[in-house]
Amino acid sequence: MLFRLSIAAIILISVPLFTSCGSTPKPEDEDWVQGYEHGFDYLWDESLSVLKQRYEMATAVPAKQKMTTEWDTQLAYFSEQGERVRLSVEFEERPVVGWVITTTEERQINTNQLNPTVGSEADWEDADPDGSATSFYRLGMAARMRPRESWRSDRERRLESESQAATQPLGVNP
Repeated sequence: MLFRLSIAAIILISVPLFTSCGSTPKPEDEDWVQGYEHGFDYLWDESLSVLKQRYEMATAVPAKQKMTTEWDTQLAYFSEQGERVRLSVEFEERPVVGWVITTTEERQINTNQLNPTVGSEADWEDADPDGSATSFYRLGMAARMRPRESWRSDRERRLESESQAATQPLGVNP
């Protein structure tokens, strides 16, 4: 009997501890911040390239260090299932970290119940972003900033052979 009570007490005490340790707090917003040591022009070009794979660009002003995509609209046959998403990317230079890129995702749902598949009649209401646009951008930039090892090795070999060719006198075969 005492053994059963001690087992029950251990379970009652340990269950809340294990469940609270495994939970992670939800971020307050869907913003994402990443620092890079690359130059601004390079980061700007790579960011545009990543975004243009999926979106049309609304604005891209290097002087303001900000770019925003057009709304990516996906209409649906049922009210509140059609949505549109856009992404804003801002660049800020910080002394220790380098360039910090902040992305902000906006999402709206179509609440038109009469004609939810007609874009010109859509009634857009703000909704919580699901993070899909931010994830797309984040993965695209990660692939460009940290390419797989085989790509780096191929590039290093090519650069090495180009530098050796540049130092060889004309007409001399190595």
